[in-house]
Amino acid sequence: MGQNGKIEILHIITRLIRGGADENTISNIRGLDKKIHSVDFLVGGETDFSYLDEIGKDARSLVIPQLKRNIHPLHDLIAFFKIFKVISKNKYHIVHTHTAKGGFIGRIAAALAGTPIILHTLHGVTFHDFMSPLRKHLYILLERLAALVTDLFIT
Repeated sequence: MGQNGKIEILHIITRLIRGGADENTISNIRGLDKKIHSVDFLVGGETDFSYLDEIGKDARSLVIPQLKRNIHPLHDLIAFFKIFKVISKNKYHIVHTHTAKGGFIGRIAAALAGTPIILHTLHGVTFHDFMSPLRKHLYILLERLAALVTDLFIT
């Protein structure tokens, strides 16, 4: 239990844009009993902030502007260190990640920060036939790496 006597949970999603993954994640957050859970919601910079405001009573929102869908090595590295800092500072009991990039960066940061339970929800297909073989194999390699530190996958 955290200092407030509650289970501390962090949800991480790359972007909040009123899509399927977003709706599912928000439903998960709203479904938690606030008497025993304290929830933070970390999103990237490509977010519909009016949508984020709607969940204000259910979770504290944190924004990492550098966390974006497209690969950008510098932004991704900055996002990783910022997420690691948030997780280390708040000592969450559970980190629950969503989407490909938020899932990879969040799970690796949570593992390095010593988070006891790391969950990842699979919301869609990350690997497509129209991708270049190199990019597809890189994504698969990264997902296998993150899987090593994931306690539970939710589908």
